[in-house]
Amino acid sequence: MTGKIYVVGIGPGSRIFQPFRACAGSVTLAAARRRKLFGGHISFVGVGPSDPDLMTVRARKEIVSADVIAGYQMPLDIARNILWNKHIVVFHWRDQQRYVDEVIDLYNRGYRIAYLFTGDSCFTESELIRRFTEKCKNFEIVPGISSAQAACSITGMALEMAGVVSFHVTGNIEDRKTDLIRILSEKGRAIVIPRPYDFMPRDIARFLMDKGFGDLPATVIEKATSRDERRTVSTIRDLVQCEFSDLSIMVIGEPVIR
Repeated sequence: MTGKIYVVGIGPGSRIFQPFRACAGSVTLAAARRRKLFGGHISFVGVGPSDPDLMTVRARKEIVSADVIAGYQMPLDIARNILWNKHIVVFHWRDQQRYVDEVIDLYNRGYRIAYLFTGDSCFTESELIRRFTEKCKNFEIVPGISSAQAACSITGMALEMAGVVSFHVTGNIEDRKTDLIRILSEKGRAIVIPRPYDFMPRDIARFLMDKGFGDLPATVIEKATSRDERRTVSTIRDLVQCEFSDLSIMVIGEPVIR
């Protein structure tokens, strides 16, 4: 094929329906049309902890059928092999509201949106989901395999015998710190999702040291189920000296399955 090529895009949801065809002269044309939109729809899709093979069939279907894909870079990377012909909105932590508003605008214009979450969509991200559903009433939540489930499989912890505490929220976390102390006092086991940047595994370990839990065994898993997964098996006391990435989860207490 020679000569100039012109392809006119008409927004998310447009599809090529006339293949490339040479015309007289030096121009090649292709035609596209946008599907008819009847109203916005947003799906909150959990894509699993890191390994694309752990993404559910249902999650894949939602992604393939969407016009717009949104989310942070990590879940987008997990699903990258099926993100062809999509309008993509990449979120950033420091300016989150701007991207929320952009997605809501696309919803109001009638597009079908899939917002991707690492792990399970509701496990640690209910706060963000509520910000969408205040404005987007036509929505669906698609479950996925959470990082907590993966951490249990990796360490031999039983989810029903451990409490789960997530610090992956904005705002005050003092009540969640209280929950963590209560769970460890009652059960001796906990699965903990740190907050990136300001309440990381080392900070959690320091907090628990001050509360008298320094001798509890603990495992920190970074980038669980990915090819770069790293595990640090230690005690709360020793974790105070360690640095970890923001893609970490902690399992505290003796494993149930050995």
